[in-house]
Formats: sequence, structure tokens, C-alpha cells
Amino acid sequence: MNFRVVVRSIAHSSFSEYFIDALRNTLAVLAPIVLFFNLGETDKAIGMGVGALLICLTDLPGNRFDKWWTAFVSNIFFFFTAAFTAYCLSNYVLLFVFSILLTFVLTMLNAMGTRMGSIGMMSLILMIFTIGLQPQYALHYAIYILLGGLWYYTLSLAQIYIYPYRSLNRTLHQCQRQTAALLKLRAEGYNPDIGLSRFNERNIRLHLKISNLHELVRQLLLGDKRTLRSDKIKTSILLSKASHLIDLYEQVSAVHYDYPFLRKKLDKDLLLKISRTIFLQAQSLSSLQLENGKQERRQLQTDLQQALKSMDNERKILLSPILINLLKIEDLLIKLCESETAVQFDERKRLSDFLPNKDWDWTVLNKHLTYSSPIFRYSLRLSILCALSMGLLLVFSNQTYGYWLLLTLVIVSRPSYWLTMKRHWERVFGTFLGLVIWYLGLHYLPHNQLLMSSAFLLFGFFMFNKPNYLLSVVCITALVLMILNLYQGGMWDIASNRLLFTLLGSFLCVLATFIFPIWNAPQLKNLAKEVLAANYDYFLALSIHNFQDEGVDSHQLRLLRKRCHVQLRLLSEQIQAAQKEPFFKKMNWALINRFQVLNYQFNVLCAAKSQVEQQSNKITESTETALVKQVLEKCMAKQVEFNWHTQVVVPKWDDKPMDILATAKRILQLLSLPDKPKS
Repeated sequence: MNFRVVVRSIAHSSFSEYFIDALRNTLAVLAPIVLFFNLGETDKAIGMGVGALLICLTDLPGNRFDKWWTAFVSNIFFFFTAAFTAYCLSNYVLLFVFSILLTFVLTMLNAMGTRMGSIGMMSLILMIFTIGLQPQYALHYAIYILLGGLWYYTLSLAQIYIYPYRSLNRTLHQCQRQTAALLKLRAEGYNPDIGLSRFNERNIRLHLKISNLHELVRQLLLGDKRTLRSDKIKTSILLSKASHLIDLYEQVSAVHYDYPFLRKKLDKDLLLKISRTIFLQAQSLSSLQLENGKQERRQLQTDLQQALKSMDNERKILLSPILINLLKIEDLLIKLCESETAVQFDERKRLSDFLPNKDWDWTVLNKHLTYSSPIFRYSLRLSILCALSMGLLLVFSNQTYGYWLLLTLVIVSRPSYWLTMKRHWERVFGTFLGLVIWYLGLHYLPHNQLLMSSAFLLFGFFMFNKPNYLLSVVCITALVLMILNLYQGGMWDIASNRLLFTLLGSFLCVLATFIFPIWNAPQLKNLAKEVLAANYDYFLALSIHNFQDEGVDSHQLRLLRKRCHVQLRLLSEQIQAAQKEPFFKKMNWALINRFQVLNYQFNVLCAAKSQVEQQSNKITESTETALVKQVLEKCMAKQVEFNWHTQVVVPKWDDKPMDILATAKRILQLLSLPDKPKS
């Protein structure tokens, strides 16, 4: 375990938006429990508490429409899941068949997106809780669950009406912070005193975060039609800010260059000035305080402009696009810090083109009702695990907490091998730590302090559930054991059951990844094809746009650039997961990673060259455009038959400046390597 990550997660979560959400969720769960326990209504306390506890985990970031729709769908799913599961408890055969079918149906909801997937997952966990709680009256129990859900979403909807832009402001702040981090990484790239070890890895990781944040910004900002129609100044400013942040990301990406080559060709003093300028821009972006380092930035930019005048032609070609890029970043910083520009209605309508695919499309399920669908195979796998666990519950019928096995299977099992292994270790290690905290609490805290600490553990579970699952497991394990021991006793019986079913469930989840497997490595070939196609379309549209053809405008270029970002992000995520899969260690990962980096470089070089051409009114020669187009077409043809398992050595290239044509040729050279190394 990386303790730095844990400490950083605790520090960040304690002073972030997670704190407010965790506080709201904790109060929403505890309020009905405390109230009805004091009134002697135990069934109501448990039912409403469980309903509020589980339904709050379906409350993902979203606009008012998303919140209303989630509240409506979640409560319907929760009511019927609770009612039918409680009804089936009297007949084990009926419960067995129902639980397997329900597991398959609820897991298939992942095909409809993250929001519906979370509703399906929490409904499935509610089914398991119901099996464990064994309620006597099915309808009463389902009504209490429904009341708990309604109570929670009353608080959630009230919050979004009081603070309608809270989620959006939060996401924009995260986007701003991660973009500043990317700028600081760029500053390191230009600094000759800092090594470039793991630079590409850190660079791609930041791009993944920012790309995901941009998708969330688009969903929050553009998914609500009222936002696009609103004439409020606040709405207009947020639209403008989001647009500027996306433009800034493109500019920051364009700072990326061939750093080793630049370090050899440019003087150290010049490199340090570039690095310092970018670092100061990152600081201004982090705080949105334009005056921070403003005078120093201006002086550095003036020094760079003076240096450009006295340079030879070779170094001018290197420095000129960097300087143009720095000035554009400065201009966007001014807009972000000071601008209150209104976004016109016609422009808002066009912004909706950037909206990611919307949830709630039930017809999408039909496309996944096939064995070739990873979601279908995952649903089958989880259904088999459910059947197995229900059978084992007969074996462990004398164990009060046998349902913990099914709960572990549902929580730990993930579609991919890598995510399942990650959850496996987090669950096991978190359970051990939770047991230790629980044991120490029992021995060193009096009864009243144990109750108080339970509230803090519930708060910790909510606060760390998203940023750090390991810490969340520690809190929920200690909480459950503490509450059960206080009200049921049997300390060692509770602890042994928790440990036994956690270990057994986690082991079965890992084993089950080889049943109906979902491997990421075989998907890399198709993703590589999509990345090449996206870069090809973007380059062609960019060339046409620079030649001032009315058929391609800046709006279409942004859409194509977004498509490139999405495809590069998907490729990076699949590579990260595939590298940890057991049967694909022999793939040439050095070759695959180089392919990824070169495609990324091609993309940002296109954007950077476009900026230079628009600034200087110098358009790329049509002959060069034709050559790049020809090379990319050869790349796409070669990629179809290319063997990613080939173990040839990745070639090294001469010290030459990276331009669009050279990068395209390097991609082609990679894809032209023989299947087997030459003897």
C-alpha cells in the first residue's frame, strides 16, 4: 500500500467537496435511525436507515434534471427490489431463481451508463441486505425503504435548488487545478535541470483526468436545456468559463514538444525562461489571481521576443510556436480571471453538440444482449457468482452473517481483471485494518464513545468512498462490527464471519474473472484503428480549415479534436488495464506505448502548427499535406494486419525536430516492423 497516497487522500478529502457530501449523507442516514429507535419503531429505523444509506450512493454529480430523474428511478427500483426480495424469503427455491435473474437484469443496466449502472448496483446490494435482514412483512419493509429514499432525495434536491451550480463549480475547479498541474509538468519538460524520467507516463495520466473532467463539465453544463436557454448572468459566465478552460487545455497540450531535442538546441538560459513563464502561468491558473507573477511573466515574454529576433533560422522555427502558445495561454488566463463574457444563444445551441451520450436510453440494452458484449458477459459472470453464493448459504445456513459472502462478491467483482484485483486487495487489506480499529475501540473506548465513533466511521465511509476505496472499507468494516457487537454481542463470531466471507468472496471474484473473461488486450487493435482514424480526420479538417474552406469551421474542428481526445483516452485506459492481465505479458508493451505517445504527439503538433499558421497567415504547403495524408493512410492499412505481440526492438530515431510529417512516418515505421525479429 502506498501510504503517501492514503495521507494525501485524507488531507484532500478533509478540505474538499467530499466533506460536505459526506456530512449530508451521514445526517440523512442517522436522522431516521435515531428518531425511530427513540420512538421504539425498530423496523422503521432500520428500513429507512438502509434506504437512505444505499440510495445516497446513486446520487452522482448532475444537474437538476439528472437529480430528479435519478430520484424517480432509484426509488422505483428500490421499492420493487425490496418488496419482491422480502416476499421470496419464505421460499428458498423462489429466492434462488429470483436473485439470479435480478442480478443479471440489474447488472445489465451498466450498458446505459454510469448513472443507471450505479442504480442497478445499489438495488442489487439492497437485495442482499434484505436477505440478511429477513424482514417479516414485505410490503411494510418496502415502504420503509421507499421512505428512506424519499427522505434522502428531499435533502439532495433541496440542496441543488439552493445551490444549483455547486457540482458544476466543483468540477470546473478540479478541471482548473488539473490543468495547472499539466502546465507545471510542461514547465518541468523545458527545465534542463529536471530529468524526464516517467514524463510521458505522468503526462498521459494527467490528460486522462482532464479529459474525464471535461466530459463531466459538458454533462453538467449542457445536459440541462434550461441552462442553455437561461439569460442569467451567472449561467452565461459559467458557460464562458467552461469554454475558456477547454480552449486552455488545447493550448496547454500544444506546449508539448520534443523536450530532449529542445534541450540540445536551445540555450539553458532560454529554456529556464520558458520553464519559469509556464510555471508562473500555472500558479496564476491555480489561484485564478492574474496579478500573481504578472510583471515577471511580462518581462520573461519580452526577453523571449527579443531573443527570437537575434536567433538563426533553425532556432527561430523552434522558439516561435512556443512563444505564440505562451501568449495565447496568457490571453486565456486573462479571460478566465477577469472576463464576464456572455455566450450568445446561437452559440449555446452549438455547444450541445459536445454533450456526451445521455443515460436513460433503454434501447441501448438491445445492442448488448449478445455474448460479444463485455457487459453481457459480466452480467452472466455475476449471476453465476450469485448462484454459487446462494448455494453456499445453504452450507453456511447456521451462520447469521452468510449474506456477507454475496455482498463481497457483488462489491469486489468488476468487469476487468485489473479492476477486480484492485478491489480484491483493497477489500481484504481494508477489512484487516477495520478489524484492528474495531478491536482497539472495544478495548479502549467506553460504550457512549463507541456510539459516537460509529457516527464518525459512517462519515468516513461516505467521505472516502469515491476518492479512496481502501479507507472507505476500513471505516465501514469497523462500523458494522461495532454496531453488531453493541446490539447482538458475539464479538469473535462476528469478526470470524466477516473475515471468512471477505476472504472467500474475494478469492471467488478473482477466480471468476477467468469465467466469461473480459480481457482488455484484444481490444487494443480496434482502439488503435480508432485513434489513427480520429487523427486522420482531424488533420484533414485542420488542413481544409487553414485553407479557409467554408466547409470546415472552428466548431467542427473542436468536435473532431474532442473525438481525438476521447479515443486517446480510451486507448490509454485500455493499455493501463491490459498491462496487468495475466495472459498478455508477452505483448510488446514498449511498442504499444510508443505508438500511443506518437499518436498523442501527432495530435498536439497538428494543433500547435495550426496556431502558428493562423497567427502568421502562413499555410502548410499542399504537397506536405498530401504527403502526411498518404502516410496516415498507409498507417491505417498496416495497422489492420499488424501483430502487437511482435518482440522486435523499438527503433531509435536521430536528433531531428518533431514535425507532423516526421511523426506520421515514425508511426508508419512502427507499424511496418516484421512479425518476428530478424536473425
